Amino acid sequence: MEKIYRTVIIDDEESAIDNLCFELQRYTYISIEGKARNGVLGMKLIEKIRPDLVFLDVELPDMRGMDMVAKLKGYVSWNMSVIFYTAHDKYVIDALRAKAFDFLLKPVETEHLIQTVSEALELDQT
Repeated sequence: MEKIYRTVIIDDEESAIDNLCFELQRYTYISIEGKARNGVLGMKLIEKIRPDLVFLDVELPDMRGMDMVAKLKGYVSWNMSVIFYTAHDKYVIDALRAKAFDFLLKPVETEHLIQTVSEALELDQT
């Protein structure tokens, strides 16, 4: 039986969440387990669901995505890949320093998403 990867999306922009969900529907092995529109709710969702993949916007209304990842470091005891995605490429260095698995620009291009998800899930299987 194929593993199902539990996924959470954290973004304050509803249309970005919808677009990403649409793109991720092509993967039968990815299950969108939850969505949050700010960092506080996103952290609660991560603690509750314990996802394998998190798509995290860099600019949330209550905190930056990098700050959220820093706060989660002591709580996450499972294998979780964080993929930052944003419309602003100025955050690439900060995202990588925050130990992001990868960084995607909005709107997410299908080929980049396919490559990033495949690489993230390969890492999980090693």
